[in-house]
Amino acid sequence: MAAAGSGGCRRLLGESGARELLAAVDTFVLDCDGVLWDGARALGGGPPLLSRLRALGKRVYLLSNNGSRSARGLLDKCRGLGLPVGARQLLGAARCSALYLRRALPARGPVYVLGGPGLCGELQAEGLRVLGGGEEEEADEEPPTSVQAVLVGYDEQISFGRLSRACGYLQDPRCLLLATDPDPWHRRPGGRVVP
Repeated sequence: MAAAGSGGCRRLLGESGARELLAAVDTFVLDCDGVLWDGARALGGGPPLLSRLRALGKRVYLLSNNGSRSARGLLDKCRGLGLPVGARQLLGAARCSALYLRRALPARGPVYVLGGPGLCGELQAEGLRVLGGGEEEEADEEPPTSVQAVLVGYDEQISFGRLSRACGYLQDPRCLLLATDPDPWHRRPGGRVVP
């Protein structure tokens, strides 16, 4: 087990190190993908760890840089995997992106999305006008100067046409470019990797 603190990362040795950490820390912030779950399965110690931390009165927050899930989708995934958390303990990249853009764009959009329905739904829930985000978007064509931001997330419908449209909007120096995460690729079931 390793812990990060003001002195940097350090290795915890055995049970005494774990006890020391639990005595010193009141709040735990954990990543989801690869820490608590791998794809559609919970990783071994996740559910019991969260239950134990809760029983000890510790605050636990889960963060996900997966921008494909809405806040509700993230909560449903946690519940489906038996992770004992509530909505207020979760923060995903789609939600963070929506909250940021709501504050950054006084006119509330439009935002061109290279991403899926979870990402689009979070933006719409914050009152932002969404373009793109799906297969059928020809009717979404906007003059390049009206789009205020291009938001890039995991997009199973990516195409040359959609990338070209995003690049066209980004010719305006006032158009923001944001990404939900820095991952250059995502691992899919069976070990397959996709951009």
